[in-house]
Amino acid sequence: MKIIVAFLIQVLAFVLPTAVWAGGKKGGTGADGYFEGYWVGIDPTDGGDTRRSIVQTGPDTYDVVARDSVLTLCGGQVAGFLTGVGTVDDEGKLRLQAPLTCPDGSEFQVVFIVTPFKRNLMVERAETVGGGFIYDAYFWRQVSS
Repeated sequence: MKIIVAFLIQVLAFVLPTAVWAGGKKGGTGADGYFEGYWVGIDPTDGGDTRRSIVQTGPDTYDVVARDSVLTLCGGQVAGFLTGVGTVDDEGKLRLQAPLTCPDGSEFQVVFIVTPFKRNLMVERAETVGGGFIYDAYFWRQVSS
């Protein structure tokens, strides 16, 4: 019995501070501010470092700034930025269509569909305007202490 109590105390000693430190909002609808924050991930198509800065500007709207260290759509040219305004749909997903301009001047319209997954985790699907699959990537919210 003492061993079980000691074990439970150790688990609580680890879990409780971790839950408090993790902060952030729980998953749910995107309209509740879930998407707001600084997100990091890895692009599964090219291994590039991907970052998203998302700020809620209205009940269902967010300003989005995206940065990728490698742009496969641009022939693998290094680094690129994308900005736009996303809206939350009826399913609680953030949807954004924005132009991606490559360093050589070529441009692609990309559709991003971002789904809350778990606390401080979201899944981003990138598609062409016609619905062609580009990638699915997981992003983790950066939480400062």
